[in-house]
Order: sequence, then structure tokens, then C-alpha cells
Amino acid sequence: MKLLIVDDNKQNLHLLQVLLKGHGHEVISAINGADALDKARRDPPDMIIADILMPVMDGFTLCREWKRDERLKKIPFVFYTATYVNSGDENLALSLGADRYIVKPVAPDEFMGIIQDVIMDKGAGRIIAAEPAPEEESEVYKLYNGRLVKKLEKKMIDVQREIGERRRAEETLRDSERKLEIRNRIAHIFLTEPDEEIYWDVLQVILSAAKSRYGVFGYIDENGDLVCPSMTRDIWDECRVPDKDMVFPRDAWGGIWARAMVEKETFYSNKPFKVPEGHIAVTRALSVPVIHRGKAIGLVLVGNKETDYDEKNKRFLESIVNYIAPVLDAKIKRDKAEKETRRLQDQLRQARKMEAIGALAGGIAHDFNNILAALMGSAELARMKVPEDSAAIPNLEQILKASTRAKDLVQQILTISRKQNLDPKPLHLKYIAEEALKLLRATLPTTIEIREEFSRNMGIIHADPTQMHQVMVNLCTNAAHAMGEEGGVLEIGIRNMEVGSDEPAFKHLNVPPGPYLRLTVSDTGTGMAPDLVDKAFEPYFTTKEKGVGTGMGLSVVQGIVKSHGGAITVYSEPGKGSAFHVYLPLIHENVKEETVSDEPLPTGNEHILFVDDERDIVETGRELLEQLGYKVTSMTDSLKALALFRRRPEAFDLVITDMTMPRMTGDKLAIEIMKIRPHTPVILCTGFSEKISGMKAKEMGIGAFAMKPLVMRELAGMVRGVLDG
Repeated sequence: MKLLIVDDNKQNLHLLQVLLKGHGHEVISAINGADALDKARRDPPDMIIADILMPVMDGFTLCREWKRDERLKKIPFVFYTATYVNSGDENLALSLGADRYIVKPVAPDEFMGIIQDVIMDKGAGRIIAAEPAPEEESEVYKLYNGRLVKKLEKKMIDVQREIGERRRAEETLRDSERKLEIRNRIAHIFLTEPDEEIYWDVLQVILSAAKSRYGVFGYIDENGDLVCPSMTRDIWDECRVPDKDMVFPRDAWGGIWARAMVEKETFYSNKPFKVPEGHIAVTRALSVPVIHRGKAIGLVLVGNKETDYDEKNKRFLESIVNYIAPVLDAKIKRDKAEKETRRLQDQLRQARKMEAIGALAGGIAHDFNNILAALMGSAELARMKVPEDSAAIPNLEQILKASTRAKDLVQQILTISRKQNLDPKPLHLKYIAEEALKLLRATLPTTIEIREEFSRNMGIIHADPTQMHQVMVNLCTNAAHAMGEEGGVLEIGIRNMEVGSDEPAFKHLNVPPGPYLRLTVSDTGTGMAPDLVDKAFEPYFTTKEKGVGTGMGLSVVQGIVKSHGGAITVYSEPGKGSAFHVYLPLIHENVKEETVSDEPLPTGNEHILFVDDERDIVETGRELLEQLGYKVTSMTDSLKALALFRRRPEAFDLVITDMTMPRMTGDKLAIEIMKIRPHTPVILCTGFSEKISGMKAKEMGIGAFAMKPLVMRELAGMVRGVLDG
């Protein structure tokens, strides 16, 4: 069977793995409840064996969530723990829906016997998918918290009795009861108070216990800075130090409070402190670091007690802070998890937005390309019919030119929305840059001046044009945002360069030495401070206002560049703009230049079945093909076209069909036609479709795959190529 074991102790996990695998079971492990839930929801096990006391999510919470999950609730849940060892704990576990409660230590044979019993119960259908009623949850929380507090209190009293003197037992007990009361109050605050009030309310309890006037209670954030959401109001109101803040950067720490966190020890002083001008007077202070698992995670500072602080005050406050430590650690982790959840939700919303944009782009491409196909075809027919000296010739040429530009614009839209299949090939980056700048000039503010500096002897890179286009657009858009509406200068430069292995300037690139093409995109915008430069390529990091940027542009660029064997760097200073340098390896290949042929169009006299649900395209396509000498039967209904082909399969030499049609799509029509008469030449056309590509069409045995709109020369060459192939 597949068993999921959960324990934050690696040694315990290892022992269980060895034991269970030795009995032929497949074993999956997790280090906390949240990790276990994630793995189980992705790949449900046959049973879960979990410890109780774990970080992030404890076993009781895991059991409650497990029994709430429709996919997991019928899977046996077994507790295996040494943390809680009385009947009350077992009753609590079973009330949450657990199927067994095993207390460590237990002999391996006995343990495996219990596991085998659970397996048999499951096989016999005796596993009950129980879960606590909603009205019982508050009582479960109170019971769980009470047991935790009493367990910690009992342990503390035992330690004190072991190291203390018998004659001080009554005093120790009184202190213990006082501490228990304080801890219960603190536990109640953490469990019941809103997040924004927790730090303030806990500080009031600490100040009362320490008989101190001033206090600070804060935590160390993920950047290593001290955040103090709770500070005695007198400090804030009476302090006249300018630029007061609740966040103290690590490089600005000072005094005994900084020493306490750095050295992870408690310090106190009863001498007046030297403070900045305008700061409140501090006559005495006691600073206690909040330590969890050997790491400083926060600070409790009290000051201006009426009498001196002493060792007894130190020990007393340390005991309170030691109790706070795991609770504060859990809150910090929970807040971090919630922040991560919000980040993932933002990421999901952004992904859905991009998906919607992509779907819109695909729809536009399909419909617009169909329109262009009819427009370009009609213009070409008109061009063929009018005399060479006709005054209409320039107008028809302008229509064809504008239509071609519109066709290119659709391809650019598909490129930006990433709806084009990737196709790495040898290419000149200059042409991609020029194409991207054409699009950008229409969208950037007129206050931005674009300057280009392209090397004459530019090398060739092996890259996907779509992704290179995206690199250009993202970098230039990022630069434009940095300059804002007031504008500035956007410079784009491309040149060859040699990257050396021993040169210090190139060691940070992490690319092999050799010839590279360097693309530089620079701006005269606001620039970035050094700490922001280091985060520039992190996903979802942005310096823009909310709603302006997604924080994904530079991350995407870095991913594309690395996938092409290159590197990207940035240099920036506040107020001096930024410069991004992209290095792409050069290759020793030539790019075939596209030329317009002046040779006569290839013609023929074969019979072609032309199918498209757009009547304008059918009429235009039929006339174009007839101009080339072919006999054409055109239809706007794919099912009727199939019926006609079934009646006269030998009558047609070629079938040209659109992809997206009602009732039967073009790929399915092609398959049915080739079933009737194998090896029938078929050309499949589409304005845009995610369901078919040139490669898929080839695998299906289709002769050619064409993207609309096709100019007449392309159509003539493709038809002849398929018929003669």
C-alpha cells in the first residue's frame, strides 16, 4: 500500500520509512501538515500516519482538514506521537476523526500489527469519514490550546524543581501561576484578537508583567529588518525624532536591543541612555530577543521601570518571551503563507488575464485573416483584370500593401500573446528589432525619442523569432514605463562582441567564452537603487504602481535569454536611468534572404474542390484558381462537400479546405476524404487555430498547411507543389 508519513523530525521519518518499506509498503514523507495536504491532494495515499506537534500545520489541524476533504476523508488517519500521552489527548484526536492513536514508543511488531488492523478495517469498509461538527470547533481549539499551555507549564515546573532549591518551591509555584496566567492571556490574544491588534495587546500584557512604562514588541521580517507594529504610544507621541518609522533596517540597528538580537542574549542596563535629540528619555531598559530553534525572530524591549531591573526580572521576562517564541514563529509563518497565497492568487488572476488576452488575439486573428483573405484576393483579381496603364493600378497596389501590413500586424499580435508555435532558426536580430519598433512607435508616448544603433556586420543567432520579438517588446516597454509620460530617450543598440573567459567584466555572465551578439536597451528614466537592481528579474517584482505592471516582463525575458544559451545583465542608478544588456551566442550560418520572384505563376488544369464556410473567401478563391487554369468546385458546407466527394471521389485532383467550420472542421473533413480515397492531396488553411499546426497536419498525411491570407503567388506555388509532389 502507499502510505504517507508526516513528522518534522527527520530521524523519526527515516525510522518509519525503513520499517514500513521493510514490510513491502510504498512510503511518501512530508515534514508538516501543510506539506502533507499538498502531496495528498495531488496524489492521494492509502493511509496517513502523522505526528501531532509540527511547524506550519500541526497534526490536529491536519486531521481536521483531512476529514473535511471529500477526496481524503475516507482514507485512514493514524496518529503516532509522543507529545501528548493521556486519554484526553487521544479523545481529542479521535473526536477530530482519527482512526487510531498510537503512543510512542511501541514495538515494531506491535506497531505493524496496528497498521495491518487499520488496513483490514479499510478493506472491510469499517473506516468512517467522520469530521467534527462546526459548533464543536471552538471547543476543540480551546481544548487543544489548554493542553499545550499545561504541557509547557508542567515541563517548566519540572525543570525548576530539578534545578531549584526546595525552600523556594512555594515562591517558584507562585511565579509559575503568574506566568501561566500571563501565558494564557497571551495565548488568548493570539487565538482571538485581529491581526492588527495582536502585537499591541501582547505588549500591554508584557508591560504590566514587567512593571515598565515603555515597551516595544516586534519581529524580524524576511529581509532581516526589525518591524515594530507594537510600540508604546508615549514613545510614538512624545518622541520628536524626525522620520520616525516602525521598520528598523538591519544596517541601522544600535544599542542593547540590537545587541540582544545579534548575540541572542538578554541584556539590561539601569543607567540613563544616550539617545538622539528629540528622543524620549530612557533611564532603564531590558531587552529580550525572541529566539525560536536557535534563530532570533523578534524582540521584546521594556524600559523606564521605577526600580532597577535585575536577574529575576530578566529570567521572568525570558520565560514569557520563550513561550511567545513558537507562537510568534507560527504567526510569522502563517502571515508569510497568507502573503504567498495572495501572491499566487494574483499570479492566477494574471495568468487568467493573459489567457483571456491570448484567446481574444486568436479570435481576432481568425476572423481578421479571413477578412484579409477576401480583401487581398479581390485586390489581386482586380489587379489582373485592369489594363497596365489604368489609373486604378496605384490604388490596387496600395490596397495590397496595406493588406500585407495588416497581415503582419496580426502576426505581431499573436507573437505578443504567445499564440504562435516556437520555431528556432538562424536569423538577423536587426529585422526583429525593426519589426518590434514599428509596433512600439504607435503605442509609446510621443515624448519618448527612439534611437537605433545597429552594427553593419551584425552576426547571426539561432533563435525563435517570436520569443526574440517578445524580448524586444518587454525590454522597450519596461524602459518606457521607467521614463513615464514626461518621456526621455530610448536607445536600442545591437553589435557583435567577443566574450572572454578571463576578463572580470564577463565572469558574472555564466556563459562560455566566444562570439556573441549584444542587444542593449537603455533609457533615461528614474533608475533603480542597488537593492532593487538585485531583484529586477524576480517574478512578480515590480517598481511600478499597482495596476501598471505585472512584474513578469523582465522575468520572462531572462527565461527566454537563458533558454537560448545567453545571459542578461542590468546597470542602473537612481535618477540616471537603466541599461539592459542581452548576450546571445552567434552561429556560423547564413540567413536566406527572401526575394520576390518575377517568374510566371505556375498554372494547371486539374479539378479542385474548394471548401470554406466564408462565402466571400469561396468566391475569391474559386476565381483566383480559375485564373490559374484550374477547374474549381466551391462549397460553403463541409458536410455537403464530403457527400459530394463520396459520390465522385475520382472527380477531384485536390481538396483545399478551411480549418474552422461549423458542423465539421477541416482536419476531420481531410481525414474522411483520405479514408474514401487514400493519398488524396489536401491543403488545409486557417486564419488561426490552436488545434492544428503544420507539424500535426503533416503527421495526419495532409499535403500542405497554410496560414491565411495567402497572396496569389503563394497559393499558386502551394497548389502546384502538392499536385506535383
